Parts: sequence; C-alpha cells; structure tokens
Amino acid sequence: MRRLSLLLILVTVGGVVAAAYALRVTEVRVTGLRTLSAADVIRTSGVEVGQRILWIRLSAAARHVETIPAVQSATATRSLPGTVVIEITERTPVAKLGSSTDLMSDAGGHIFEDPSAPRLPELDGWRTSSGSRRLLDGSSRTVLEAFGRFPDALRRRTQRIVVRPSFSLELAGRVEVRFGRLTDLDTKAAAALAVLAAQRGKPVAYIDVQAPTVPVVGPVVTPTPTPSPAAAPPPTLAPAPANTRTPRRTSSH
Repeated sequence: MRRLSLLLILVTVGGVVAAAYALRVTEVRVTGLRTLSAADVIRTSGVEVGQRILWIRLSAAARHVETIPAVQSATATRSLPGTVVIEITERTPVAKLGSSTDLMSDAGGHIFEDPSAPRLPELDGWRTSSGSRRLLDGSSRTVLEAFGRFPDALRRRTQRIVVRPSFSLELAGRVEVRFGRLTDLDTKAAAALAVLAAQRGKPVAYIDVQAPTVPVVGPVVTPTPTPSPAAAPPPTLAPAPANTRTPRRTSSH
C-alpha cells in the first residue's frame, strides 16, 4: 500500500511537471475594452502565444497593463488548457484638459487620452502634480472628485470648470456658479441647484454659494441705451439779397 501511494504521488508530480512544459498559451483574450485596442493591452501585458501557461506570473502581467494611463484596474487569469484572460476597467473621463487636445481626466485626477469621449466640460486653471505628469495636483483633484458627486442636473449644464484662482462653474447660458473655498462643496452644489430651480425662466448672471445658507444671485444687467444726439436741422438757403443799387438819374433838357 505504501508503495502504491508513493507511485501515485510520483505519477501526479510527473503529470504536473509534464503539464508545466506541455501546456502553452494558445489564446490571449481581453475583456472590458471601451477605447483601447486588445493588441495594445496584450503587448503591454507581456503575455504571448506559445509561452508556457503555468509559468506566467499573472499578477505581473496585470500590473504591466495598469501602467497604461487609460486603465484603472486589470486582472489576469488562466483558463486551461491554453487561454489567458485579461479583464480591464478603463477610466471614465469627467473633464477635458483644453479644447484642442484629446487629454482627459477622470474624477481621481488621472490624465489620459480618449479621442472618443463625448462632449465634456473643459477644465481651466489645472496643474499637474509635482511627482507625476499623469496626475493632477491636489486642488484640481479635489475639484474633480467633488464635481463627480454633484447632481446630474448640475453636471449636465456645466460647460467649464475653473480651479484657479477660485473654484467656479460656467453653466450653459454663461451662468457662473461661484464656490470659493474648497470646503462643503456638496452642500454648495445643492444650494446652487436649488437657486437655479427657483430662478427658472429668469436671466441670471451668477450664483454665489460661498455661504451656501445665504446664496447670492446676480441678475443680468441690461445696458441702458445711450440716447442718440438730436438730428441737426437740414441746411436752408439764405434768401438772395434785394437789389439795392440806386437807379441812374437822367437829366431833361
């Protein structure tokens, strides 16, 4: 019995060793793609068809994929006998960094390219982190994280997000929402939305919610028309002077 058990162990170990050498990658499949190409993801992962599938370090392959700026997270798994599945989650853009570029940022301040992104508000006054050119600085991240939590009704109307010199939003119709300091931003956003609902149909220049309990509304100022100067009377011709020449006297003889 002891010899039989030993034989079974040897056969099992031998089978595993044989499989480690014999089983190879025949397919690499990528799921979760939105804008990236499968070829780019596979190339970055380092996984290639023909590699011994049991020798691949799946955690390392996933970390390589996560170096792609547009990838938020990645996992890699084996599906024996020969398939490696790489599942990715792409970043969701919330703002565009300028009007003439494909650079985007997600709510966490990560910078990446997304040429297929829908219309998004532009981010002004942003800076990159001192430690990475692919990450926005702290103030910019705070603004975008808060903006990602704002009510849909407010985010849909936003055309521009200004980080500096003071946080504000520019809405459709050129309405400015002034937030001021980067504190109580969710409360300030709710106050701004309430004011917009109350002012529906009325022209508004700005909404100041720096003190959210007492928001200030600036009405649109209609310029006073400048009176035009009175028209000058049309020129008139002066009357011709009368003939004042004294008639010549004639003498009679």
